[in-house]
Amino acid sequence: MRYLKCLLLIAASLTLFACGPATNSTTGTGVISLKGGDGTSGSGGKGGAIVTMKNFTSAAMLIPGSATMTNFSSAVHGDLKFHVGGGVVATFSVPGISPEFGNVSTATTVAATINSPNPTQVALDPAAPADNSYFILTGDPDLYFQTPSGRKRVTGLTVNTTLRLPSNTVPTLISQGIVINGTLTNTTDGEAINLQSGTFIQVNGRVTTNSFLRTNQTGTGAAGGDITLTASGASGGTLINLGTIDASGTDGTGVPGGASGAVTLLAANFLYNTNTINARGGKSDTGAGGLGGAIQLKADAASIATSGTIDSSGGNGTSGGAAGLIMLSGGKASAIGRVSVEGTVNANGGNCTSGSSGAGGNAKAVSLTSFSGGILIAATISANGGNGVGGNGGAGGSLLMKNMVGTDSTGLHLVSPEGIKVSGNISLNGGNGTAGGTGGAIAVASDVAGNALQGFANVEFFGYQSLTLNGGASASGNGGNGGTVLAILSSPVQIVGVDIPGGGVYNEVTLTARGGDNTTKSAAGGNGGALQFVTPQAGNTVDPLRTLVSASGSIDISGGAGTIGGAGGTAEVSGYGNVTCSGAINANGGAGTTQGGAGSTSITLFSSSSVSVGGIAVVGGSGNQGGNGGNVAVTAGNQTSTGFISANGGNSGTAPNGGNGGTVTLLSEYALTVRNVVNVARGAGGTGISANNATNGTVVVDGVTLATALPASGAI
Repeated sequence: MRYLKCLLLIAASLTLFACGPATNSTTGTGVISLKGGDGTSGSGGKGGAIVTMKNFTSAAMLIPGSATMTNFSSAVHGDLKFHVGGGVVATFSVPGISPEFGNVSTATTVAATINSPNPTQVALDPAAPADNSYFILTGDPDLYFQTPSGRKRVTGLTVNTTLRLPSNTVPTLISQGIVINGTLTNTTDGEAINLQSGTFIQVNGRVTTNSFLRTNQTGTGAAGGDITLTASGASGGTLINLGTIDASGTDGTGVPGGASGAVTLLAANFLYNTNTINARGGKSDTGAGGLGGAIQLKADAASIATSGTIDSSGGNGTSGGAAGLIMLSGGKASAIGRVSVEGTVNANGGNCTSGSSGAGGNAKAVSLTSFSGGILIAATISANGGNGVGGNGGAGGSLLMKNMVGTDSTGLHLVSPEGIKVSGNISLNGGNGTAGGTGGAIAVASDVAGNALQGFANVEFFGYQSLTLNGGASASGNGGNGGTVLAILSSPVQIVGVDIPGGGVYNEVTLTARGGDNTTKSAAGGNGGALQFVTPQAGNTVDPLRTLVSASGSIDISGGAGTIGGAGGTAEVSGYGNVTCSGAINANGGAGTTQGGAGSTSITLFSSSSVSVGGIAVVGGSGNQGGNGGNVAVTAGNQTSTGFISANGGNSGTAPNGGNGGTVTLLSEYALTVRNVVNVARGAGGTGISANNATNGTVVVDGVTLATALPASGAI
């Protein structure tokens, strides 16, 4: 077989992907939501996590809701930025490749075109193959065609109608090109399809192990077989899907939904998808939803691009089926590859849609790995846990983005990654249920080459209006705790003897990680979440012009309401260079009927340079007993400048006890602190109650305690 446009493939590695973000100041419409699910009699689910990760090869990263998701050290060496404006260009062009099979060149080869109006069924191990029939042999990779003069090996294949392959112990190999214009399917339900070309596969029609093709299988909940398509030979290979690849299980009527098979698409070079890849679990009216299948798309020595729909969701039923893992990978350690994603990617757990005691299915991870080529996302990605009815909600899944190091050619120097750029809606919510499911996690890593100086591989999110990691609400149980943001950056080890500083953390987007409410005031509210904007990690190389923190987006990590209000969450904002936190930080205690929640125990801002802070509130929640005010500490090597800071105790509605005022400590080391109003007043007692056992808090400015100067209001 020859490629008429072989030069186009070579050029594709350089020109097919656009990689620059749009730059404008317009606030976007994108939403990142990692909320915990709502509960009924049980607790609300914990909010999700956004983490920079180091040990990204750990299997724990693939477990939605795993506690270890919050414990990874950083491996983002450039900047981490969340923008309200801009966008990502992830468009690409699919090359037009025209394979020519040619004529039969030897007595043992034949190029095949399947045009028969009836399905062509390939036999496995036929005792006496009929003339003009196709067959394969157990353990033999080749497809054969029987002629009156003997069997011929098929080396090129075009399917214009229907071709049915039996499952074999090894991939069925076509040494030249494969074009599927009609349908490629299996001969028996549940069997796998494993087809390999030595150069090129293009799907224009359908490849399926889904038994919907057989009308007598409707409603039986049959499992889908695995589908594996490989384009790889001595000279490489490209795989293009312009049609539908479907290994889904069928729906069940009176029986559970069928489990999906796995879909694996492997290309030695480029891999493109512009249409549909499904590995969905079947739904059921009276049984459990089927499990989604794993989907893997891998371009081994070049890039992968998708603009269609990829779906591994579990089926709905009396309990929701779990989703399947989705993995996209471009390149490897010895080859550069980019991952470009448009369209839709779904790995949702199935819902409980019938019955009264079913749980929602767990979502799964969407894992994207590139080698030096970068990751570009302009897509809708959802990995939501399914909703339960009389059972718990499913856990949200994960979005894992790993930007690793590849070489431009085997034996030459390593190439630093281009970075990770993301836009579009991302939804990794926990499902609702008796107890709400845990919100999912976004985890990012961007490595550096260790043998040459390079630019910084930034991780950037464009065009977002909100980041939401709230705990779920509950009607009868505790509200869920708010989620976790660990934006902690690293500096790499020395490169050619030169210290390389870490990057900066920048956030323009409204961020909430509030504790969930108990909506009926019959149980406690959830605690607020935890946030760290830190650059770099302790002991790493620093640069006052790069290791900066700038947070103009507001942050709310307050506790939820309940019988006892949830405590405000904690925040650490730290950088060697200037720390500017102009957006308000709210970490108040939640309102409680019996006890207000305490304000945050720790809001800490630190810089070896200057710290500039807008408003901070760590007020205790109101309640029969007011919650105590929280603690704020701001320390700068140069100068501290603050807006309004409030650490008041919460008010008491009926009892004499308001909450105690909190503690605010402000310190500058080079110039005196510049402050606005600081309020650490005790909470008020109930109406008509003259006694109040609470005390005002403490304010320390540049080593001077000002608590004794507090007026009754507690403000200075």
